[in-house]
Amino acid sequence: MDTYHRLVSQFGAEFEFSSAMWKFGILHDPELNQMAARDAVDARVVIIAIHHSSDLPDVAKEWLEVWSAQKKGQTSALVALLKWSAAGEAPAGRTETFLKDLAGRVGMDFLLQKVSIPEISHTSTGTGTPGSRPTPPERALTPPPYESWGIND
Repeated sequence: MDTYHRLVSQFGAEFEFSSAMWKFGILHDPELNQMAARDAVDARVVIIAIHHSSDLPDVAKEWLEVWSAQKKGQTSALVALLKWSAAGEAPAGRTETFLKDLAGRVGMDFLLQKVSIPEISHTSTGTGTPGSRPTPPERALTPPPYESWGIND
């Protein structure tokens, strides 16, 4: 939702924005799958957010294939936001390759953003290093701010 709000605040005076979010898990329901496909066909930009190491579920791949075929000839873009949790450059994965190939087949622009998220320890031993303070128990139990990075995580 942060991406949506940033786009609206920066370009809201020039463009009309609306948002519809669909979790991959609901695509198993035929009626909801159809509704999500209609939203994607109507959208100028479709954003897929997923952890880079995760493969797209088969139901999501099928959903993408169905609606994207109806986008041929339309000006539109497929945006992939891939969360990457290791240091360095994220290698091209199956998800990235699938989405890039799909966009190319149907004539959609493809934009990729790999987001590096540092791994954060959730626990504290309380021993620390000399001169350091142990993590307070309430902080050790609090999940990092990136725990729910995307709705499909």
